[in-house]
Amino acid sequence: VIGGGVTGVEVAGEIATEFDAKVTVVHKGAWLMNTSESVHRTTMAAIEAVPGTIDVVFNDTVDATETLGEAGPKSYTTAKGRKIEDVSVVLNCVGMSPNTSFLPKEKLDARGLIEVGESL
Repeated sequence: VIGGGVTGVEVAGEIATEFDAKVTVVHKGAWLMNTSESVHRTTMAAIEAVPGTIDVVFNDTVDATETLGEAGPKSYTTAKGRKIEDVSVVLNCVGMSPNTSFLPKEKLDARGLIEVGESL
């Protein structure tokens, strides 16, 4: 699974539990779910509660454009050189970027997203 945001984590969990499969999540960030450290810790605790099912690779990327399927298992190497073996399916769960180009820069946070308060 490429992407450790909400969709990537959910898909990885479903595959690991429903299909009894080993899943690797490659996430370019340091925290899963792209939110807070506490959400990341809670998510990792849930993953670690079922050992051997989901392996998470942080702060790394992988170039995998095909989905495989009938092509059979393949190996991939991440940008930082980590080898991921016996991959039979690739699911790209990388989020989309919102179009905020028309907004004033002072309305955006450091990631280019709209800055909101507690009540939006």
